[in-house]
Amino acid sequence: MAVDRGPVGAAAGGLATGTSAPALTAALDLAADIFLTGVSNLAAGFTPRLARVRRDLDSASLRWPLLATEDLADQLAAHADRAARHQQVLVADLLAELVARARVAGAAVGQPRSRVLGIEEAAEVALRRLRLTALGCRVQALGEDRRALVFLADPGAGIVLTLDGRFPGAATGADLVARRLAGSTVGVLAGGNVVTETAHRRADRRLRLAVNRVARTTVSQSGGAWGHLPSTLLARDLDALAAEFDRLPPRLVRPRVDAEDVRVVEIAEVEYLGYEPGSQRLTAVVRGTAGGTALVVSEYRAVTPGALDALADALQRDPSFVSATVRRGRGGLVLTPIAVVAEGRVVVPDLASGDGSKALDDGGALAPDRLTAAIEAAFELLAEMAHRGARHLPPSFEARLGSTAERLDTAGLGRCATDLRGLSRALGPDPGRAAFDAWADAAIRLIATAELR
Repeated sequence: MAVDRGPVGAAAGGLATGTSAPALTAALDLAADIFLTGVSNLAAGFTPRLARVRRDLDSASLRWPLLATEDLADQLAAHADRAARHQQVLVADLLAELVARARVAGAAVGQPRSRVLGIEEAAEVALRRLRLTALGCRVQALGEDRRALVFLADPGAGIVLTLDGRFPGAATGADLVARRLAGSTVGVLAGGNVVTETAHRRADRRLRLAVNRVARTTVSQSGGAWGHLPSTLLARDLDALAAEFDRLPPRLVRPRVDAEDVRVVEIAEVEYLGYEPGSQRLTAVVRGTAGGTALVVSEYRAVTPGALDALADALQRDPSFVSATVRRGRGGLVLTPIAVVAEGRVVVPDLASGDGSKALDDGGALAPDRLTAAIEAAFELLAEMAHRGARHLPPSFEARLGSTAERLDTAGLGRCATDLRGLSRALGPDPGRAAFDAWADAAIRLIATAELR
């Protein structure tokens, strides 16, 4: 079934005239030059130019484009340093986001301009005494370092905040359990109840906790009694949660906050649990206590070798809650788990010990999703184009665009295929700004279509 529904708001159309301040125009010009030149061909002169763009976006209080540009700067630095955190698809996503925000803000449709650009957001706000409920932790590899992202629910505000710690010299998530973070340890923070008087919240809802003798942060053990969380965070009816996500604007133009897609699901039953050895993926189907189902998906990662074993064990122990990032996919909700509450204990898979050698039951693979596979392949090709640079593509690239467009057509994604063919025509012997606009059309539509899945 095709899900290719045309432009979402103004994001998939041409750049609206009179979009915004010169700072945003300069950011778009920079994005276009990165695409045309290619990340792999950028000279040192891009660094001061990028710094000027960031400074001007900050001065204009364009908070969300600024954060996107900061992430872009980090990606370019990671590529220059040959760091493992560099991802071609993330660079492409960030370039598309800058264009989408400018287009929607300029068209003045859908969302208020202030929400699209973050104009009214303060860079950082000092908070008074906070009582937070930890919802687990996600561990990521950043080159030789490890990142622990702890998710903390603020029941009073009905939002999820994040606490970010980076640690050198750790091999796996299990190595982080005893590492110090905000006056406690990662293991205790990830599954505890937190009371703090030292919190500062950034615009993207990241927390900074000062450690001093006057204002303290205390952490107590939690048994995972998450039923007190407000309805903005706790989902019992998964059909209603799916409808909530359907009503959201496209991610590329929503407020740019961490953990906006994190929810706690109260589980009535685990209807299916299986492991796919080929893809090293654990999948489960859970039913909400007030109805509806969602697919839980977790894949093996070398940085968290014990995660799948811990997750499978928790899901077999009559779990009551799962915290997860939520997205639309495979025709329904897909949950990427962060923590599971089972038998009165908060299980954080990414911090679990073990080497992944435990034999998991092969429940039979679910049917492959050819639509998602076609979208991902097309976006990876667009990301490769931005990495190589539109002015440095090999002669074979036109044929690859054509075959990828055919694959999208076969999957029922005709508009996405048309965008790719339009991009191929716009490239020509000397690609310019029109080629970048056509690339952005295709990238934005693919991203939005993936969300609609």
